[in-house]
Amino acid sequence: MPVESRYPRDDADEDCHTYRLGAHESATVGVLEAVAAASGRPVLPGERDGTPLPPLYEAVDPEALDRIVDSLGDAQPDASISFRYADYEVTVRAAGAVEVESL
Repeated sequence: MPVESRYPRDDADEDCHTYRLGAHESATVGVLEAVAAASGRPVLPGERDGTPLPPLYEAVDPEALDRIVDSLGDAQPDASISFRYADYEVTVRAAGAVEVESL
C-alpha cells in the first residue's frame, strides 16, 4: 500500500480523492482501499467500527476489472473504467490511479 493512500485532486472539491496503486497492487485492492479511505468504512467486518463496504462484485466483476486494467497497462495509459460503488463514482485509470468521488 502506498504511504499516503488519499490525496485531494488538484481540480476538485474535498469529495474527490485519488489513490495511487502500489507497484504490485491490483485495481480491485486499490478500489477497496480508496473507497474505504474516502468513506471511513472498513473493507471487512471486524476491521474497525462501522458498517463494512458492500461486496465489490455487486458493482463490478473484480476479476474482469483486474484483467482489463492489467491488459491496458502502459499501452493505453489514458484509458479508464468508471462505475458506481458504495455511494461513490469510481474511476480506475490504466496509469495506476483510482479516483473516488462522492455521489
